[in-house]
Amino acid sequence: TIGGQRVKPARDVRAGDVLVELDAEPERLLYQEQRAILDGLAPRIATLRQEIAAEQQAVLSSREAASAWQAELAAELDEAEAAARLARAEADRASRLRQGGLLSEADFGRVTAAAEQTRAEVSQRRNAMTRADREHLVHEQDRRVRLQRLSHEMSALDSSRAETTAAVDRLQHAIDRRRVLAPASGTLGEAAVLRPGAFVSEGERLGAIVPAGVVRAIAEYSPG
Repeated sequence: TIGGQRVKPARDVRAGDVLVELDAEPERLLYQEQRAILDGLAPRIATLRQEIAAEQQAVLSSREAASAWQAELAAELDEAEAAARLARAEADRASRLRQGGLLSEADFGRVTAAAEQTRAEVSQRRNAMTRADREHLVHEQDRRVRLQRLSHEMSALDSSRAETTAAVDRLQHAIDRRRVLAPASGTLGEAAVLRPGAFVSEGERLGAIVPAGVVRAIAEYSPG
């Protein structure tokens, strides 16, 4: 149906001028709705990209911190093992002295207690390293799960944006098709009688444009 501008005879037009605008209100409303959805996706996608980047950086920072912490724990374990070896050697020497009657029971007890203490320290350091490894693996797994969830959400938003963009393009094309444009510059020589609300069929002739310039007629006559 006719929704807007109408063709009028004797009117000068230029190529691309709108001659007739068919009713496209339903498509226009759908276009505005899809356009609003598309505009709303942009900030959500931008925010999600920032979250993913921040989470990826957090993973890297966590790995660096865990590596430094493991190196520190390893150094402390090496130091504790060295002290334990020394204490064990002292305990062995004290045991020989005690057997030879050269070391009192009290002194021997202090040496063996020190050896036990250093051995316990080694065990604590090893447990600390194992616990740190476990905690790091748990934290990294949590971040990987979060990154995977964010990536899935990003994929869904990208898909929605692509679908909505295609819908906007289709609706814009449908709206454009409802505008009849002048194919060339000239003067409207004839035009169909149209009123707003009138119905037209696809392919129906709505008017004719007489090109600008001198009009020449060529005729052929039979002899006589």
